[in-house]
Amino acid sequence: MEILIIGYSSIARRRVIPALLSLKNIEKIHLATRQNPIENIIPLEKRGDVYHDYGEAISKYRGELVYVSLPNSMHAEWIRQALNKRFHVMVDKPAVINLADAENMVEYAQRNKLCLAEANVWSYHPLTKILRKMISEDNKPLLSITATFTSPPLEPNNFRYNPELGSGIILDRGSYAVSCSRIFFGKKPIEIISRITSSNMNGVDTSFSLMMIYDSGSVLQGFFSLEAEYKNSISCIGQSYYFETERIFTPPADIELVINVKRGNRTQQLTIEKGDSFALFIDDVLTSIKNNSFQRFAKILLEDAQLLEIIRNLPHKAM
Repeated sequence: MEILIIGYSSIARRRVIPALLSLKNIEKIHLATRQNPIENIIPLEKRGDVYHDYGEAISKYRGELVYVSLPNSMHAEWIRQALNKRFHVMVDKPAVINLADAENMVEYAQRNKLCLAEANVWSYHPLTKILRKMISEDNKPLLSITATFTSPPLEPNNFRYNPELGSGIILDRGSYAVSCSRIFFGKKPIEIISRITSSNMNGVDTSFSLMMIYDSGSVLQGFFSLEAEYKNSISCIGQSYYFETERIFTPPADIELVINVKRGNRTQQLTIEKGDSFALFIDDVLTSIKNNSFQRFAKILLEDAQLLEIIRNLPHKAM
């Protein structure tokens, strides 16, 4: 299969292209980028056409799969154009910046029997699969999860600080919060409390906290920031266990990760095998397209967009 990447973002260069190169089913990688000159990291044997205009790329491309990797506010336009050309689409998270766009894109994709998949890929790593297995084997309600993803400020010209490009920490990392709810609890919360805890001089939210409460009394707590020391972790408390782990939301492809587990006041460390979340996600998409079983991706995208829209519309107050 051939693929067209629209946008030559940092995530495309660091994770998407290496993942594609690792997959035998990807024969050619075409690229649409407005950057010039290009440091093209695609080897010649898999290098397809390079376009400097997105519209030209969509018009001339003859493959069947597109990956959109652009600033958040540009996703909807180029998802729409790709779907209009009957391409299957993968897109960086957040797929779109509002629920209306999500509903429109999903409806169009489903009506035209096209795959639309959001690359919120962390759940594909073996680490997450082990955590879910530990929770399910307990056979008791999960009590509490605490998720943290913080990092120091980005370069001032980063699109995450630009309101016109879909800025803010809630859009950038809220996807991790809502997917935590889906992956670990498997249902929607009955109550959400959220607060923007810091904003910059342009009014862009740079830190936020939230609490999701479920009908069982369980709780998901989260803190996400672009103004703090780096922390990327999750911890979980059940009736008979506690575990914590690092790097869960952006696990590197080339290192083993560790889960610290406590049961009966005894601790142990579990070492988890390496895994490329992006490669595993893309391979799942490719297999689903081949088997015509890709409808679940649109359902996940829409469910996450619905919950993220609720969080964004809460009466936040910056401190």
